[in-house]
Amino acid sequence: VPRVALVSGAVVVLALSLINLDGFVADRNIDRFEQTGRLDVDYLAQLGDGALPTVVERLDPDLAFCVLDLGLRDASSEVLGEEVDRGWRSWSLDRTRADNAVAQLGDNRPGPELECEPTLGD
Repeated sequence: VPRVALVSGAVVVLALSLINLDGFVADRNIDRFEQTGRLDVDYLAQLGDGALPTVVERLDPDLAFCVLDLGLRDASSEVLGEEVDRGWRSWSLDRTRADNAVAQLGDNRPGPELECEPTLGD
């Protein structure tokens, strides 16, 4: 019995590591935004790096920049003008995908006239 518990525990951990939960949550929130017009930008900004590719892919670039600005993530450091030195031990697939998504946004930051609201549609 202990061996079965160990193997099943390892399978669960492996399965959870393969599922992008932050991306899934961001996807559902953006689906709801498209249906209702309400979006908790602040909540999206608090999700992990796994959510950034979904945010960049599915939201308008101005809104995606708002998510980055409110979250101040490591992945957005290049866009925010900061340099972050990460060692190989801190590498993760989610962070790499987030960095690539931020690079897709480029330098087309919205001007200061854009007010980033924590919640849209209230």
